[in-house]
Amino acid sequence: MSQNEVDALRRSGYDTGHPEFAELMVRALKDGLRVLEALPRDDVFWHGWANDHATIYKLDVFTAERLKRDPSDRTARWTLVALALAHGANDGGLSLLGPDIAADPTVVADAFVIADWVGKGSGKIFVAEDPLLSAVGSY
Repeated sequence: MSQNEVDALRRSGYDTGHPEFAELMVRALKDGLRVLEALPRDDVFWHGWANDHATIYKLDVFTAERLKRDPSDRTARWTLVALALAHGANDGGLSLLGPDIAADPTVVADAFVIADWVGKGSGKIFVAEDPLLSAVGSY
C-alpha cells in the first residue's frame, strides 16, 4: 500500500468532514495488509500471481475471499469497507455492514458516516428508496 493511497483516503475523509473515521479506515487497511503479508508465501492464495508482493489489488481479492469463507471476519469486512471508501465505490462499502449492524447496533453510526462520506464525495442525494439507505434501514 503506497503512502499516496493512504494520503488520498485521509484527504477524502478530511474533505467530507470525517477525518477521524478516515483514520479508522487507514488502520483497517493496515490491519488487513498485515494479515495478507503474514500469509505464508507457499499458501495457495499466492499461486498464479506474478509475484508474492502484497498490493492493494491482492488485498481486495484476499479479504473478499476471507469474508466469503468466514462472514464473521471483522478484519476482512472492515478492510473491504476501507477499500470501498478509498476507491470511491458507490456505496462506500455500506452494503458489507449488515452483519456488523445486527451484531453491534453502534455500527449504525458508522453506517451514517459512510453514507454522508459517499454523499458528500459524490454529490449524491439519498432518498428513502435508495439502496444505500435501505441497507441501513434494513437493520
